[in-house]
Amino acid sequence: MSDGQDLSTTELVRGMAQAAGVPVWALQAGASLLGKGDAVQRLCGNLQVDMSKARSLLGWVPPVSVEEGLRRAIAV
Repeated sequence: MSDGQDLSTTELVRGMAQAAGVPVWALQAGASLLGKGDAVQRLCGNLQVDMSKARSLLGWVPPVSVEEGLRRAIAV
């Protein structure tokens, strides 16, 4: 069942922090004090890789699409 609003993990964690009245920076600071800063960064931060520099400098083009790569990985 869905409410029609899909959330990424980052959006969910940020929404939970907001609902609790805790700024995300405070959540990250507290996690750092507890030695869990990296985990919170992975949950709250953007993990998208920017490969534009590699493409422009090296002329690199992925050999297969994400979809094809996933199909190949599952077929193994």
